[in-house]
Amino acid sequence: AAMTDGLEWNLKVTAQDQPHIIDKFRVEFETYWNSREFIPFDPAHPEILREAISHAKKQTSAGLPMVLFEIKPHAFQERILEALEAERAAGYRRNLVVAATGTGKTVVAAFDYKRQCERLGHRPRLLFAAHREQILNQSLVIFRTALRDPNFGELLVGGHEPDRFDHLFCSIGMLESRELLRHLGKDFYRSIVIDEAHHSTAPTYHVLTHGFDPDILLALTATPERMDGSSVVAEFHNRFAAEIRLPEALDEKLLVPFHYFVVEDPVSLDADKFWTQGRFSQSELTNIYTGAHALAEQRLRAIVAALERYQTDIRSVRCIGFCASVDHAEFMAKQFNAEGLPAACFVGETIDQERAVILNKFRQGDLNFLFTVDVLSEGADIPEVDTVLFLRPTDSLTVFLQQLGRGLRLHPGKECLTVLDFVGHLHKRYRVDRKFKALLRKDRFNIVRELESGFPHLPAGCNIRFEKVAREHVLRNIKSNLANIRAQIIEHLETFQSDTQSIPTFKNFANYHGYEPLEILGETKTWSEL
Repeated sequence: AAMTDGLEWNLKVTAQDQPHIIDKFRVEFETYWNSREFIPFDPAHPEILREAISHAKKQTSAGLPMVLFEIKPHAFQERILEALEAERAAGYRRNLVVAATGTGKTVVAAFDYKRQCERLGHRPRLLFAAHREQILNQSLVIFRTALRDPNFGELLVGGHEPDRFDHLFCSIGMLESRELLRHLGKDFYRSIVIDEAHHSTAPTYHVLTHGFDPDILLALTATPERMDGSSVVAEFHNRFAAEIRLPEALDEKLLVPFHYFVVEDPVSLDADKFWTQGRFSQSELTNIYTGAHALAEQRLRAIVAALERYQTDIRSVRCIGFCASVDHAEFMAKQFNAEGLPAACFVGETIDQERAVILNKFRQGDLNFLFTVDVLSEGADIPEVDTVLFLRPTDSLTVFLQQLGRGLRLHPGKECLTVLDFVGHLHKRYRVDRKFKALLRKDRFNIVRELESGFPHLPAGCNIRFEKVAREHVLRNIKSNLANIRAQIIEHLETFQSDTQSIPTFKNFANYHGYEPLEILGETKTWSEL
């Protein structure tokens, strides 16, 4: 880089006039010359140099940095690492770590692997699996930094091909299409890491959880609770090896606090056409949120007005808006640009080269708004984000916490995250209370009492404020669900085992559906009778 696009300064220094500079230069040079990181070149064995050049070319093409910084685990990460050691000492080889978005789950995995290496005296074969290339790229950088080895690991994703398979960072798609289990054998990898493990109940992950037989299987997730009826915890001895949830992370100042504003949405979603198969219909939401009709225009005006109301300078924000569909994201970006607010659509269909340009402009402040569906929910590390817009109701608690977490990362000059959640008339089957419960500490609180008293049990520095009409919508929804809770419990019990593939114990049922114990046992029937 110094020879091609760097700026070079030349100055003359003499030992007679400035001996201290010459001495400093000599000491610095000798330090590098005698460092064990460098080895002499042997013309008889040039393959070592050729392999190093090959690695350097691959790293340059992958956009991975060559500079390695000294990193150490934070105190809370040390606690997780110690918990993992205790679990394994007790005989649990399959471990699930739950850590809130932004708390460095991959750093924990990297240092956990480093400790394995130190204990064994060598580097066991490693497979790191994730479903997005962006996650794999970031994870490889973290492992190289933790191990202080710029040549560690290789990628098998997109256009990347490994020379060896010993330490592989592989996408789920490649794992399946290349049939690595069949070619390498179940005992090949001694350490396996599954990132974003809430996906691990999908059939494509079974090769990791049931095919390979490693000494260590480590799964990482921010939210193990799934809304589609699949039990993640069942794959890991029905226990968490360690966990640090969002409220705890906020209390420990690992994330910036949030200021959450629930804003009145002019669009009503209480009609049955909006609710199909236990969730909001994406197509119906798109129809009502976009187009040339008056309601879409009215909603757009309400969104811009809310931004101006709750942000001091709407043209200096770094904002992500989560939309119902690609069409909705494209519509919002087009409308914001028409309003003179620099915006871009950032979705799965956005090509890689364009993604890099968009993210760079966003970080530099040339773009203030990114509208997306779920591309930025996982794996994206954009700490500059200071505003999040929830532009459609979120069915999945996992997705909600991931998207909220996009803006909670620490960044110089960022004091808090502003959240605008647009809520209108909600369908009676939608459980709006779940996302607010997830923002409270572990202790169980009555959600109606919390809402009516202004959420006094939020983590330090955080607050939730409701506009008057939005507050009425939310309270009506929560009270309606509480009034029909007996019918809901019966309905959920009937389908629990087939939905979750787990035994309907009291604990499993209460945790999965987010019920308070007294809600379930509030009537005359016991759990056994139910």
